Amino acid sequence: MKSSISIVFLLCCLAVCHPSMAVEKNGSSLQCNFPVKDVDSLIVAGKSDAAVESILKPALKQLEVIRKSDPRKLYCARTGAETMLYLLGAGGSAVVIDSNFALAYYYLAYVDIDRGDFKSAEANLREALVLSPSNPAFLSELGHLYQLKKDWPKSIELFDSAIFATDSCSPDKLKNVEKSRALRGKAYSLVEMNQLKEAKKIYLECLEIDPNDRKAKAEIRYIDDGLEQMQKNKKNGD
Repeated sequence: MKSSISIVFLLCCLAVCHPSMAVEKNGSSLQCNFPVKDVDSLIVAGKSDAAVESILKPALKQLEVIRKSDPRKLYCARTGAETMLYLLGAGGSAVVIDSNFALAYYYLAYVDIDRGDFKSAEANLREALVLSPSNPAFLSELGHLYQLKKDWPKSIELFDSAIFATDSCSPDKLKNVEKSRALRGKAYSLVEMNQLKEAKKIYLECLEIDPNDRKAKAEIRYIDDGLEQMQKNKKNGD
């Protein structure tokens, strides 16, 4: 009997991975009704305000309706492995909904950072992480926010979490991109802490993932120049 229950539970977990199946028995949809993924192009086009008012805020209002009607813990996941991580961890008292809801908080935070409103940005990123606690992109963006605050140790902690999460929670096509982003973020913070040798090792890891990573190459040149200057200073007794 216990084995049968486990199998049924696992099948239910897998079912919610598919947007086409994200509908409750009472007919209410767990899918986002707004084109959140279009926000990226709107931001690039300089239409952030329109994106916030016409897509992001309405999407989050829909999320609030779902929260009020469903007592279970809500999660957003992009992969089957991430879905299983959340649902098994919650012990059956949770449900996975459309990942665009968490993405809406992420984009709001992005707009907030662009406007210099770091307090609101952090609040929105933490809301995104409530829904997707192991999303590497969200963790890295929060790490970046702490870099803007010059809190280097906290940023490294968040980038480490992002690096760890990429192995199980990044979609295959984004795994290298998200891991490289987190590695570069950590290395940048190490440079700011004057831990140049440790930072260079991490940038070299980025080049193992992508030999054409221009940002990593540029930072390695910067570090090499810094290390060379340090050696010169030692020789000169500075």
